[in-house]
Amino acid sequence: MKRLRRFFLHDMGRKLLALILASVVWWLVSKNITAEADVRFVVRETQSKGLADHGTLEIRPPIGWQLSTPTPGSDVRFWFKGPSARLDQFLENGPSAHFEPSAGFNNAGSSVQKEVRASDLVWREPEAAMALLREVGAEQTVLQLNFERRVKKRIDISSNLISINGVPAEGHRKLDQHLDLSASYILLTGPSSKIDELLQRIELWKQGSAPAPKILESLDIEGARSDVRHPLALHPSQARNGITMVPEMVEAFLPIRLKSLEPVSFVLNQVSTLGSAPEGLWDSHYTPRTWIAELAYHPDLSGIEFSGAWVKNHLVLYLSLSELPSSAQEYDLRVHWALVNIDSREQEELLLKSLTVRSEQNGEDTVRMTRTENQQ
Repeated sequence: MKRLRRFFLHDMGRKLLALILASVVWWLVSKNITAEADVRFVVRETQSKGLADHGTLEIRPPIGWQLSTPTPGSDVRFWFKGPSARLDQFLENGPSAHFEPSAGFNNAGSSVQKEVRASDLVWREPEAAMALLREVGAEQTVLQLNFERRVKKRIDISSNLISINGVPAEGHRKLDQHLDLSASYILLTGPSSKIDELLQRIELWKQGSAPAPKILESLDIEGARSDVRHPLALHPSQARNGITMVPEMVEAFLPIRLKSLEPVSFVLNQVSTLGSAPEGLWDSHYTPRTWIAELAYHPDLSGIEFSGAWVKNHLVLYLSLSELPSSAQEYDLRVHWALVNIDSREQEELLLKSLTVRSEQNGEDTVRMTRTENQQ
């Protein structure tokens, strides 16, 4: 133990000095060790002239042109290589770059391709970036930038192009045939190829050979109990293609109503009479006609099988002769309806609130009554 203690404690000053010198040498060496990094940058399209945000590669197309690939929002990667100290400092400062093409657009058609190397970009810290890129050399990533000319097209829109998500609340229904939009057309601006592709899809849809293209956002009606009125923006898939819309929003309106069971139509050759006329005898000039019975949805009536057979067994139409005026020679008497053979009073009261009966044709819910001649 004494020997071991003497080994560590003997000439302690020199040993500490040697340890410090070794640490300094290692620190200096480590700073010059070559390191490399694969750095991710987010592609953005911009028209501003300021410095790019950290971690971004901003592309500034000429006026009237648009970057199509790589897609704005996607990632590109570049390799950096050099002394670890310089590389660490470069990465800590938040590298970014921008590129602004100019030549080759004046006499171009609808698209232009550009091959861009990392050394062609304007970096936030140009000297440090070029030094670290130079070490990578020919192995560096080469970007293929594609630009397309921006075009503007008018697109006619209708309710048939709107996709509806969800279902109304229980006991409610949507009236698809009354879906309405605040605009009959929109103006779309974007890359010529994407606009042309959308126009082709619209034409195929009109011909019935393809589903409706997604132009506007879907209308969400999940759980709705009243009319839905909601502004719809351009569909995200179109926005990702670099397309913009004027106006920015189109308001959609969809009526929501209480659910009714399927209406039942029936024909009556004659109607019954109830009571007696105040004075004299009257003739009825009823002609066979079609009537419509509609039963609104109610959970307590869900057990009813509403059909023609149910109407025949439980519904009667009649004329109340007591409503005839005593002084008239002829009169249009309204047809009434009543329920029969209902199991319970509670169900009958509920049916009276939920059931409507009307003639198929407007104005045919009355019967012409005339006083008989021998009573005039």
